[in-house]
Amino acid sequence: SIITELAYIHLVNGDFQQALEEYLNSLKIKIDKLGTDHMLLVSTYMDIGKVYKRMKRYDDAMKAFTEALRISHLNIGGNDEAMALILFNIASVHVLLKDYDEAVEVYTGSAMI
Repeated sequence: SIITELAYIHLVNGDFQQALEEYLNSLKIKIDKLGTDHMLLVSTYMDIGKVYKRMKRYDDAMKAFTEALRISHLNIGGNDEAMALILFNIASVHVLLKDYDEAVEVYTGSAMI
């Protein structure tokens, strides 16, 4: 969507707050049209998580990635390349939070998919 592309431009230019606002706006529109469990929401939650990660808001990043994981699991089950990517991002947040044991566990789970 145009909103997502605008958000990406803000992200690339380092305007994380504006990128976040655009991604959140895009998410709201998608939820209003598709409901809360549609697979098209996964990429938006991933984008939101990545912005939060760049802003060093790791708890918020984890929430966004976890929601992407929930929706993905609900729609496609547990063994999919998209699930591995989500788990990889969750593990990277664990590393940033210095929760290394959990990071290893999640990285291992992602590698097994």
